[in-house]
This record gives sequence, structure tokens and C-alpha cells, in this order.
Amino acid sequence: MGVLESEDRKRYFVEKNIEVANKHYDEKTQLVYFDEEDPYDQNSKKASLLLNLGYVFALFRTKNCDNILRAKSLLKKLLCFQVKTRNANLGGFPKYIHQYPNPYDNRSCVHIYVILYKLDKLFSKVIEKPLRVELSKAITRLKSFIEKMYTDYGYGEDIEPLVSLIIGKKPKKKPFVISSKHLETFVFMHAYSPVQASKYLDVLQNFWNEDLGCYAGPYFHEHFEKSLLRPTLFNLFMSCESGKACVFDDHYIYLLSSLIMPKAVADNKEKSFSQNLIFNEMSAVVKNDETSSLFYFENFKAKEKDSYPNGFHTLSYLFRSLEDAPNSLVCQTKNVDVAASENEGVISVDFTYPKLDVQDKKVITELNFFLLKNDEVNITVDHEKATIFKLSETLRIETSDRTLEFTFKVIEGSGDILGGISMGNRPSQIYPDAINPNTKSIYKAFDWKISLRSLRRDEGFKLNMQLKTSLKQPLEEKLLDLQEQDCQEIAP
Repeated sequence: MGVLESEDRKRYFVEKNIEVANKHYDEKTQLVYFDEEDPYDQNSKKASLLLNLGYVFALFRTKNCDNILRAKSLLKKLLCFQVKTRNANLGGFPKYIHQYPNPYDNRSCVHIYVILYKLDKLFSKVIEKPLRVELSKAITRLKSFIEKMYTDYGYGEDIEPLVSLIIGKKPKKKPFVISSKHLETFVFMHAYSPVQASKYLDVLQNFWNEDLGCYAGPYFHEHFEKSLLRPTLFNLFMSCESGKACVFDDHYIYLLSSLIMPKAVADNKEKSFSQNLIFNEMSAVVKNDETSSLFYFENFKAKEKDSYPNGFHTLSYLFRSLEDAPNSLVCQTKNVDVAASENEGVISVDFTYPKLDVQDKKVITELNFFLLKNDEVNITVDHEKATIFKLSETLRIETSDRTLEFTFKVIEGSGDILGGISMGNRPSQIYPDAINPNTKSIYKAFDWKISLRSLRRDEGFKLNMQLKTSLKQPLEEKLLDLQEQDCQEIAP
């Protein structure tokens, strides 16, 4: 992850936007084809209005004559896909061009409005009058459409702060219930009005770990792609603010990266940060320091029907790695009650199991932990290599700079629980070869899977896990300590 100078930051994301968009660009139709719902589909025939307008914005920001001519031609074409109602003063956009003229996409319309607004505000002087008039009319119709949708139906809590800012009304709901989905809205808000967005930045920047280069939590809707936490616009924004280039290669998130305009980040970011949050009336905690990020639920209650998404985590611990990306240990159990706490490097979690269905003859594995698999990870059971373990044994994970020790203890009820260590993939993994390999690829596992299997247990069975984390002393410090001890022995 390289450091970017201030001048480089101004053009880095613009150039990346164009570079990635050109890989999905069709010369015949002069459109960018990309399926947001299936980002790994290399043969997608879907052209997103939002992503194509993001490409237009990037071309304008280069201030290159040829690029601006191409941008104006594409903009003229895209404005034709505004769906006008019988009342000509209203008009929304579909998500994809092939859906025209049927549905609107309320969420995409809000993001599209931000781009059209910035185009008109920044580049109206280089746009000819006929196109400039069409752009102005489209913005007016779209704003009226957004206001009507807000009045009649409302918007989700993640995007409502931006909608309220656009139409000039106070939000109906509490703004920014923190998740990466909500933080994406912040980037659009920052593009629309940096002054208004800066009011949120003092708080939001603490949910970014600058040393790890990633989002710290909470993990309500987070997914992984291979060994990376799925990047978002907020990742790009905060990487840019800290003057660092990203490690996401040519990730599709760059298709909107031209919206990122570097500004001075707030200078009151806390190096050690702890925040209590509420999710569905359950309390959760995010803790952030220079070497790790921790997220856990203090009182998670499982539901009878699993209604939580695959990106939902009850426990997440990210820490430094020799790789460019941080390592991560997660627990995504959703059918076991969880009560967790942390004190001086020891994470204590109580798991209360549901009733065991005796009719189910399969081995039950309600509780699983996943750790990213790489060369620096070494897992042992009582200092020996093993693939199974008992609750009475200590599971130790050694990495480049820390040690993780698992101990388990039954605190209520009785039962037979057997631990297993194998390779697998966390439920939040979305890379195609990890979840649905085709005939041309093989199944790939990106995690070590630590599972606890219930062979027999009482109703109301409760298990406690103690996870002790300790940093290793760097080799340079060890040598210095040895030298000091030798000097003290020799001194008269």
C-alpha cells in the first residue's frame, strides 16, 4: 500500500475509474456494461445508468478535450432514459438501461441526482447550451421525483440523510446507524456537499482503522472477497484521506471512485476508540486501536427463523498481518444466543444453545469460527498439530505478531462437544469459486474453520469461550533486552 502525494490524490481515483470502466466498455454501443448484482459476470449485458454516469463524471474531471467530447456524447444519450410521468415535472431513472421505460429504482435515482448535480455545478461552462438545458431539466424533474417518493413512501435509514439534504428537509429517522452500507451514503453526501458531510466525519472516521487500512465495524452487512473485506466507497474515501493507495487492484468499486474528492481529514481522530451501538434492540461494541479492530455483541438473541443475512457477524477480530490485507477471525453463528465482553486483551463469550433436535441424525455444528488462511498462521492443540480437540484442551493460533489462545468451558448443563479444524469458507464469502465453482474452476477455501460439534447436550446448554490475545515482542526489542541483561551481569 503506497503513499500518495497530494497532487496524485486528486487524479488517482479519476484515472482508476476510467481504467476499470474501459475494461467493461463496448465500442459499438459506447456504454459500460456491468452487473452490480453479479459483479463477477464477465459477459454481463446490463448497462447501469449510475455506473455509466460515474464514467461520464470521471471523463469530465480529466479536463482532457477528447475525454470531454466523449463524456458529452454519452451524457446526452443517458439523459434520454429518464422516465417522464404524465406530469412532465417528474422523472426518475431505471437501474439498468434495458429496463427502460418500466421501473424506477429509488435508491439509484438519489445517487444519480448527486452526479448530475455535480456535473451541472462543475462543468456547465464547457457544456453546450442545448445539452446544458436538458441537463438542468433532468435535474429539476429528478429532484421533484425524489421529493415525491420521500413524501409518499420514504427511504431507508441508510440513505435518508442524503435525501433530506437534497430536498432540504429534516430526516424523519435517526441518521447513520453505522454500517458500511450507510457509510457509502456518506461518500455521496461528501460529493454533494462537503461542508454538510464534514459534520459526520468526526465520528465516522473512528470506524476506520488507518493502520490496518480497513473498516473496523460493526459487521452487520459485511462480506469478504477472497481474503479481503469487501471494499466499499468508504474504504476508498478514507484511504484517500490518509494519503494511501488501495490494495484492491482493479476492483469494480472503482467504477464510482471519481466521486471521491480529497479534502483535509479531521485531525481529532482517536487512536484508541470504543463505541456502543444498538442493532435491533441488541447492544454491540466496536473497539479500535493501532494493531486491531474488535466487534462483538453484548447480548445477541437468536431468532426462531434465520432472518439475518450472510454478511451478519456476532464477533469479528481483525489484526495485523504480513500480507497487505489484515487477518480476521470471525464468528457468524445466528442460531445461538451470544453474550460477549472484553477486558485487557481477553474476550469472553457465553454461547447459549437451543434445544437439540434428536430427530436430526446429522452431526450438529451450530458454532463455527473462521480465520483467514495464509502462510503465517500456525494452529496447534496443546502445542501439538491436530485436526480435532476436546473442550479441555487449549487451541493456540500463532501469527507473525500475536498469539491467540482459545479455551472452552461448560458453565450450564452437560453434553459432549467435539472440536474440529479444517479448511472452508465463512458464510460471508462471496467469491464465486468459493461458493459456487463451475466446471472450469475448482473449489477454493480461503479460511481455517474451527467448528464445535454437538454430539449430545442438555436443553439450555451454555458454553463459555475465553479468547486471550497477546502481542509478540518484535525481534529487535528482544535483542536489545538480551544486550541489556548481559551488560548488567558484567558490570562491577
